[in-house]
Amino acid sequence: MARVIVRSAECGDFKSCPTIERVEGGFDLVGYRRDDPSLSPDEARIHWPDSAQMLPEVTDLHVRPTDLDDYFEQRRRTPGDLLRVQTLDRYNVASDEGKYECYLNGEPKPMTPFLEGWYQELRDDAAVGRVWRNVHVVKLPLTDYLRYQFEWGYAYNVRAGQDVRVVDTQTHPEAELFFDPGDFYVFEHNEILHMRYDKEGHFLGGVGAGASSTRGYVALAELAWRLATPFDEWWAAHPEFHRDRL
Repeated sequence: MARVIVRSAECGDFKSCPTIERVEGGFDLVGYRRDDPSLSPDEARIHWPDSAQMLPEVTDLHVRPTDLDDYFEQRRRTPGDLLRVQTLDRYNVASDEGKYECYLNGEPKPMTPFLEGWYQELRDDAAVGRVWRNVHVVKLPLTDYLRYQFEWGYAYNVRAGQDVRVVDTQTHPEAELFFDPGDFYVFEHNEILHMRYDKEGHFLGGVGAGASSTRGYVALAELAWRLATPFDEWWAAHPEFHRDRL
């Protein structure tokens, strides 16, 4: 069975690098990490099972788009942690409110009531310790929509308190593996909501992960987070995607 080696930027040697193995019906995560100060680097095993099936087990669709806000409110804690993994290169969402077209046309960013409320929500969450992490896995070059999402979305979200990171397959070819499970949320390190979209990027609803695969999804999300680069650093290193450079 072939192994795909996944290395984080701070990985110093093979033993400290987590790996993903392809297995029948999914993937396994095995390896080590260094963030436990009580253990030596080559003893600090990841805190998930050595073998945790990640795919494809999910439950039936149970969170409708109109119920998503209520679902979040019931699961967010103070303090707490929410981690979103994104993999799509286009989203069709009502909250864009025509801003994508404004971006493409070279117009200034409009400040809508929705955006004002969204930024205030991020600031309020950050103030009370409700962490919102977001990691986006991308292929280069960025699509027009992702340029818009990065420049008019993430850049402002980060200023309001969201912790955003980016991992691209040019820097980490092994990150191709993250496209298989697609978009999902991890609530408080232990509950998964898998997001389903149609081919045009419209959100169809949320699906929970089965009990035997939940830990695998958590492991995959944390691995993506450790491989990724903080948004401001990544965006500054890629001026070729900035609107004023095109």
